[in-house]
Amino acid sequence: MIRYKANLAIECTPVESLPDKGELHQISENNHECLKQALLLDELSCAHLDEHAFDSKDASRLDKKLDLLLGLLGSLIAKQKQATSTAQVTVGSNDIEWQRHDTTAIRHSDLIMVQLYIHPLSVDPLQLYCRVSEANTETITASIVSLEATEQELLEKYIFLNHRRTIAAERKPHPSQG
Repeated sequence: MIRYKANLAIECTPVESLPDKGELHQISENNHECLKQALLLDELSCAHLDEHAFDSKDASRLDKKLDLLLGLLGSLIAKQKQATSTAQVTVGSNDIEWQRHDTTAIRHSDLIMVQLYIHPLSVDPLQLYCRVSEANTETITASIVSLEATEQELLEKYIFLNHRRTIAAERKPHPSQG
């Protein structure tokens, strides 16, 4: 199974039960938008301008504007998320695991609501209802129980694209090697 591993902002709250269908539908729509935004942010941050489509002045100006915009957006988001703790997170299409950073009492089989900023520049978190499958003093592993099919597809796409990017970065020769 392909997994996405990164240091991400994450919060976890124990809950008694899943929300009603109307609230779950709204959460699903929000998650759908959040995943689409994360895919777009990845595309923007990794986009390479076609040298033949622009002259070098246009490409340079556009590149500077994008850098400025992303920098400002990143600063704004960083200020907004200062209260949210980050942890090493591993996301699969059906489960999530993270390094424990708080003392919240979470036990095996607890139902939890996880708020995960899937992309470092995400403004809104994914809201995932999960069932804890393992909880110890260092990590928590939980199965995602609340994703609809469209969210699942977008999450799988996001994980796959990041996995591909990681492999490409590993294969790319390091500047000191060549």
